[in-house]
Amino acid sequence: MTRFSYILQDYDLKKLALNEWVAVAYKEGFYIGKVEKILAHKVRINLLSEDDQGSFIWPRVSDKQDIKAIFIFRRNVEVTQAHEDATKFNVKNITLIKDRFQAFSLKYF
Repeated sequence: MTRFSYILQDYDLKKLALNEWVAVAYKEGFYIGKVEKILAHKVRINLLSEDDQGSFIWPRVSDKQDIKAIFIFRRNVEVTQAHEDATKFNVKNITLIKDRFQAFSLKYF
């Protein structure tokens, strides 16, 4: 059993849905993104970036990554468009997501 076995069971590619918002772990941090395509052994995620004010936005140049599902540490992230600015997005429970990323990275990176 690998150290990622339990995650593979939770986030099997077959369980992910197109247009589902997820949180993806990288060694240097995490990103919020939308599932765009389910591939044979990976999933294509269109990632948001975080601006200097802590808001989430689509980057000027699209950031689409093909990643292994084992790096998705949170599914069904609640993302809504900001009322005051249509180019920005609000991520509900961002503090909880940050805490979960810290726990994930301590254990797996």
